[in-house]
Amino acid sequence: MSNAKNSQSVRGWYAVKTAYRTLGRWKAPPGKRALPGRVSEVQERVVLIRARSWGEAADRALAEAQRYASKLQGSKGGPRWGKARAIDACAVYALETEPGGGTVVFSLSDYQKREVPLREILSSKFNGYRIQCTTPLSLLRKL
Repeated sequence: MSNAKNSQSVRGWYAVKTAYRTLGRWKAPPGKRALPGRVSEVQERVVLIRARSWGEAADRALAEAQRYASKLQGSKGGPRWGKARAIDACAVYALETEPGGGTVVFSLSDYQKREVPLREILSSKFNGYRIQCTTPLSLLRKL
């Protein structure tokens, strides 16, 4: 068997970032002020995929993204929410080791032709928070 054929049969781990947009109208909880008009929620997710190639990882992640988007339809509290749509794009990162504690699961560099102020990075990449923690909605419902 040739090395090329052997390398195609080896399955590796890939982290794949996908994005979603959900449109809706904000329904404020009792005692809270509602936002006017339509709002958009943009969500990014990174999923671990076991695949033989970058292309297979992308295909599997995009299929999973469509299934996830269909589950988002009308599922959230607060604003709600009509059409959820998976954006037909992804970023694939090949893991260098098996997933485990301390494993880098995603890394993406963005190059600018200028010196970017730290406040701008904090605002654009972390919604202005120095530490940003997110929890799956299903876990929040249990709290």
